[in-house]
Amino acid sequence: MYGDIATDTLYKSHLLASCLYNVQALSLLSSAHFLPTILVPPSAPQNVRVSAYSWDSLELSWDAPLQGADALSCFTIESRMADQPTFRLQGKVDAFKPRKYQAYGLFEGEDYFFRIRGCTKSGGPSEDFAEIGPVTPRPPYGKVDGMISSRPH
Repeated sequence: MYGDIATDTLYKSHLLASCLYNVQALSLLSSAHFLPTILVPPSAPQNVRVSAYSWDSLELSWDAPLQGADALSCFTIESRMADQPTFRLQGKVDAFKPRKYQAYGLFEGEDYFFRIRGCTKSGGPSEDFAEIGPVTPRPPYGKVDGMISSRPH
């Protein structure tokens, strides 16, 4: 099961039986041994929320998955209008950057649904995803046509 290799560093990833295996090498006096480590497939991102909004955009943010976050390379964001049946790819966010995404080109007053899922280092999407919706682009509170309005009492 363990093999010797005359390399100081080695890193390979394999997808086997729906589990991601991370093969790491340890250097021991110019000889390395394979030590397979099971990485849990990523669960859905947590606490998806709208963190900012405007007339034609929404900023989504989320927390890391509860399990398998170390197997992620990116997150994909998909969207659909409330009256549409299918989601379309909206964009990607690198897993090592802040977990935020600005969705542009939306229509004020329309309802949207968003899905966020992780991408594994082996390139495949996670089966689990988080969904938020309906959410609606709208002017920020207290602003009308770019001017600040008085707060109603």
